[in-house]
Amino acid sequence: MQQEQSPAKRLSYNNHPRLLTKLENMPLLDGPDVVRLAMHGCIITEKGQTCIIEFPLGTTWQQKLPRIHTDQIQIKLPDGYELRYINDHGKKFLQFPINS
Repeated sequence: MQQEQSPAKRLSYNNHPRLLTKLENMPLLDGPDVVRLAMHGCIITEKGQTCIIEFPLGTTWQQKLPRIHTDQIQIKLPDGYELRYINDHGKKFLQFPINS
């Protein structure tokens, strides 16, 4: 007789890092944030009231779990710099490390 597995064990969620090339429809960034990202090889293009952030080749992203109320994605640039993308019910923003 087989024991039934818990739902958590049946769930197969692939949370491996994946490549990231750009984020679109982001809110406009402040000057210091633009400079900070540019120092790490990112290109920011303003498009009306939003912007497009293009990341250097080799940038990866990984979903942060658990996802309860917001999507949180850890972004790692090729030089090791990390930041977080958060989408809270349609409100998108980047969260930078405190010591950056």
